[in-house]
Amino acid sequence: MLVKDSYSFNSLLDDLTFKNVFSNSHLLKWFINNFMRYLNLRVRCYDSQVISQYYIKPHNKKYKLYYSDLVAILDNENIICLECYKNSFSVEECNKSLSYVCRIYANQLYNKNEKRSYKNVSKVIGINIMHGNYNRDSKNLVSKYKIQNNLSHKDLTNNGIEIYNINLDLLKEIPYTLDEDEFITILRIINAKTLNEMEYYVKKKGVREMNEVLEYVRRWNEESMEHNFEDYIQDRIRESNIEIREEDQIKYAKGMLKKNYPISDIQEITGLALSEIKSLQKKL
Repeated sequence: MLVKDSYSFNSLLDDLTFKNVFSNSHLLKWFINNFMRYLNLRVRCYDSQVISQYYIKPHNKKYKLYYSDLVAILDNENIICLECYKNSFSVEECNKSLSYVCRIYANQLYNKNEKRSYKNVSKVIGINIMHGNYNRDSKNLVSKYKIQNNLSHKDLTNNGIEIYNINLDLLKEIPYTLDEDEFITILRIINAKTLNEMEYYVKKKGVREMNEVLEYVRRWNEESMEHNFEDYIQDRIRESNIEIREEDQIKYAKGMLKKNYPISDIQEITGLALSEIKSLQKKL
């Protein structure tokens, strides 16, 4: 039985907590619109969703490594891909982020009923919430990256792909004030290490959406302490639009094997290949 440590706190930096909160369409749009306002960009978000595995790798569940967390559409038809990284941002996380946005960019042409070419696909913008001064060039709270020529510095994708890194480490250099930008306070809430710290910023700011985030996190922590392995699997079945990360697949497959779940069910839920599941079975 997989039971949460009663002394641990699942902050918004935790992958499942982050998805649980911001899979709420209203809260996801609220976050992205505050991000756009902070950068003085006039575009706004009008639609959002938790992405499906089939959108990233059509009809091939084996490739669970490559899926995105949350996707939103802006009013100029640009696509936002939102990710949150608990660990310090490194080459591995950078490669993941790039693979996510590139797959979303390429899979816009998957629908055979739409006559589209790479000349008119929508821009894909990756937003990464992270810790760490990646490549030692994150001097700003929000840093923008593109794919460009080293000599001419021209954008090779004609503004087709962009990535923004939000460095939470730099929050400590920004003095807290009651009238600070709402986006800064949102980042402080995401970066909070305890529920009390979250409550402090939420109560000081008094924004309705912040209260909603706090209640989501509070409920999630209360429920996660009561959830066992079977509960979690059932949640995954009911919420099939939220996929299991590759690093979790083996852990859940082992747990299901120990409880004599049918191999076909393990395959469907975890996305592991039959040979991988049988290999795990032999090792138990």
